[in-house]
Amino acid sequence: MKNEREWRRKIGSIWQNDREEEEEEEEEEEEEEEEEEEEEEEEEEEGEEEEEEEEEEEEEEEEEEEEEEEEEEERREKA
Repeated sequence: MKNEREWRRKIGSIWQNDREEEEEEEEEEEEEEEEEEEEEEEEEEEGEEEEEEEEEEEEEEEEEEEEEEEEEEERREKA
């Protein structure tokens, strides 16, 4: 009887350890997934910011071109 109790205790302890390890692994995986999601979100935000900057630059260039064209037209009219 005593041996049987000891074995049950040992087996119970092993199962407990296995469960704890599995839980730790699951927690680590969840943390990794969260980190990956955060990184992806940051990359998306950076990409959006870059797009906005490019669009602003393009708009500025277009405005400058229009101003230059207007100045040229004014010069032609004066001449």
